[in-house]
Amino acid sequence: MQKNVIVVDDHPIVVRGIIDLLADAHDFAVIASALTPQEAMAAIRTHKPHLVTLDLRLGEELASDWIGRLRAASPGTRIVILTAFYDGELIATCLAEGAAGVLLKDASGLDLVAALKRVLNGEIVVDPRLTSRQFAAERHNRYVAGGYDALTKREYEVLRLLARGMNTKEIAGSLSLMPNTVRSYTQAVLGKLQAKNRVMAVAKARQLHLI
Repeated sequence: MQKNVIVVDDHPIVVRGIIDLLADAHDFAVIASALTPQEAMAAIRTHKPHLVTLDLRLGEELASDWIGRLRAASPGTRIVILTAFYDGELIATCLAEGAAGVLLKDASGLDLVAALKRVLNGEIVVDPRLTSRQFAAERHNRYVAGGYDALTKREYEVLRLLARGMNTKEIAGSLSLMPNTVRSYTQAVLGKLQAKNRVMAVAKARQLHLI
């Protein structure tokens, strides 16, 4: 029996490619696609699919912020993250939120189909390249490119919320921190990204694919 799939990615070309690939496999039926998390939520509530492929980033939205909500809307749905690059903290958060796998978009068709079948069989599947020394080195190089120091996990969380336009008070509430603590983390982020202000820090972080 074919398994129903919803494809979520903000690049229509990627969506089409995944649909064509799964159509050729004959084991899956792509019943809907979405370009935004909001569209994905509506489609999942309607269709209750077996599987969702979800881009790591959808515009300024992060998959990690939506996995819990998507799973709540359809508890039986397995969610697999597809990403074009390595982001250790974000990938780890996605898995902690309940993602059933993390796969690279450049995986061959046969590898991707096989991995999705394993997910539907109950496995947690992570592309082995994501744990290789090569990707670990690339992650390190991205953080320190141009002399940028690596961000701590908490600094990264603050950066993500800055990118969403939150002020100090809102970030403090979201992370259960004191405002002065948030200000300290923010200053650390500005210093490590060599940014004069929050806007510049977010811009540099995007250039480095940190957010």
